[in-house]
Amino acid sequence: MPMYQVMFFGRLSAPFFHKLIFGLLGLGAFCLAAHACESVRTPAEFLQCVLQRKPEIISARAEAESATDLKQQSGRWINPEIESEHLFGKTLGDVQYEHQIGLLQTFELGGKRGARIAAAEARENKATADRDAQIGEELSDALGELLQAAQLREELAAVNSAINAYQRMLSTLRRRSVLSVEQRSTLQLFQSNFETLEDTQASLLSEQKILLATLATDLPGVKVDWAALARITVADWPEISKDLLNSVPTKNPTLRRLNALNELAFAEYESASAEAWPDLKLGPTIRFSGEGPIHSQAYGLGVSISLPIWDARGPLKRATHRLIEASRITLEAKHTQEQLLIQEKSDSYRALRERILDRSARESFEHYIDSVESQYARGLLGPAHVIEAYRQRIEGLRSRFQVERTALSLLLNVWTSLGDLPDPAIKWAQSSWREVSNK
Repeated sequence: MPMYQVMFFGRLSAPFFHKLIFGLLGLGAFCLAAHACESVRTPAEFLQCVLQRKPEIISARAEAESATDLKQQSGRWINPEIESEHLFGKTLGDVQYEHQIGLLQTFELGGKRGARIAAAEARENKATADRDAQIGEELSDALGELLQAAQLREELAAVNSAINAYQRMLSTLRRRSVLSVEQRSTLQLFQSNFETLEDTQASLLSEQKILLATLATDLPGVKVDWAALARITVADWPEISKDLLNSVPTKNPTLRRLNALNELAFAEYESASAEAWPDLKLGPTIRFSGEGPIHSQAYGLGVSISLPIWDARGPLKRATHRLIEASRITLEAKHTQEQLLIQEKSDSYRALRERILDRSARESFEHYIDSVESQYARGLLGPAHVIEAYRQRIEGLRSRFQVERTALSLLLNVWTSLGDLPDPAIKWAQSSWREVSNK
């Protein structure tokens, strides 16, 4: 009695075209938002364009959005399966057939779905913390670059002023037909300092050129008025409220990331434990059969379940349990460390802020430079006073900007640790970054 058997197994797939359409619409909206950033003249505009155009921020945001989508996907039920079996043959000349169709729905036992959702939520929390940390890092770099541009502009102005002064003094000495021993020594001394300043000028110009090229590549396609930005520097430094430090454990991106890794390790342990449980497939089954003139129908319940005999996921559970312990220890240590660091950085910033506020105005030193040059021309001061005055002017600028760069780094690090960026940075750039004197 020959028999022919044909079996078909398949899964019902959900429509996915609506996801493609929404994805394309979202991409179009993102492109429109990105094109809104076309020109930059102020620090606040620069920061907003960095948030829109910086590739690292775009990538971090995409990771966070993808993690959210995957979290939504993790809670979906497994699609049902259609199982069909068709048999044909003959018995004593009569046609024999048998058709069986079953619809099976998979039920995950042992908490697999809950563990999967928990893991997806942990990955979303990690991606969100990474995004916020990346935003803080990029905004810190952007404001640091703006401060560096202002520093280079002011240092170049001071060096150019000194070069012009030396050129005038050298020209005066060279016009004299006869020079005394002291004057010849002064000429050589001025010439040496003049050449040193030219070397410094060349180095600063090169550094400025590289900085502007770096800034231009950070914002491709954006028309940036770098000359206007270079004339803007910090006019007022904000205070850091001690009350804000209470929010460190909940909003700190580093701690949030470590906490997410701890949650992920626990979720993976739960998933490993759940994997030891079988999946139950259950659903209605219909069978049609016939032999010659006799036909029959039967209805029943189809059940399919695997037997966890060979693998109870023991090694996997032990491995994930070790990860839980390691992540817990790391989180506790980092929590204490971050609280100490945030306090120390806040105190250091307050001290530097007081130092910046207490220092004398730059204009008074400019008057001193003019006075020294005038007294040298009248023979009241020697060349050493002129050289020292210009040296102090340049060194004073570098020292001042070194303090400001350190204060800026501490301030933005505290804001990032508090989880406040980017709002306070943009508001600060709008209100407290102003154009400096052209002198």
